[in-house]
Amino acid sequence: MSNKNHISDMEKKLAQLKANHVDTPAQSKARKLVKPLFMTLGFTFLGLFIMLIFVPSSKNQTIVSTQSIAEAIPREVATASSPDLKVLNTFVTSITTTLNKKEAHTLSLTDDSKENNCTIVFTLDYLIAGVGELSNVKRNQPDFDFSCSWTDKYYVLSSNHDTYAKVQIIEAAEGMPMKVGFNAKLTTQKGEQATFIAEDVEIKRFW
Repeated sequence: MSNKNHISDMEKKLAQLKANHVDTPAQSKARKLVKPLFMTLGFTFLGLFIMLIFVPSSKNQTIVSTQSIAEAIPREVATASSPDLKVLNTFVTSITTTLNKKEAHTLSLTDDSKENNCTIVFTLDYLIAGVGELSNVKRNQPDFDFSCSWTDKYYVLSSNHDTYAKVQIIEAAEGMPMKVGFNAKLTTQKGEQATFIAEDVEIKRFW
């Protein structure tokens, strides 16, 4: 009898343990809601960990942009046959100079005729700060200037006219030429305006 009583007691204890571990309908529903939440949080932290490992530090970035010039320089809405649109496609020279009492650099480009040219002057500090992007709207940037000589007319930025110049300098692999692109709307002293553009023009490395 003692063995039967012992077995009976064990069966009762097992039944009690099973009853204690069976979820109520409310507990079961809560468990189903919480499980996806914990899975989502787990995947989120995993993604952040992977980004911290593989995303390069800003210290390794170059001071000149590698973005496509076509993407970086907005083009004026004008056709190639427009007399107000001037296209430059050839690098002429680059020299070291000063601007706003700072060390600066000058780039000169021309068109197919080799008689017209545009000159870009910028301080190296401004180039580095802008990561290769230069912008001057109505002469609001003393560390960057842009002017063009075209068919006996001289075009400049002006604070009194709707003028601007946006330049993008692209750094290529070491030992390869750099590239420049720009979009500039300039005016003559008489108020005659024209737009000057260049895309992916190779230039001599200046550092």
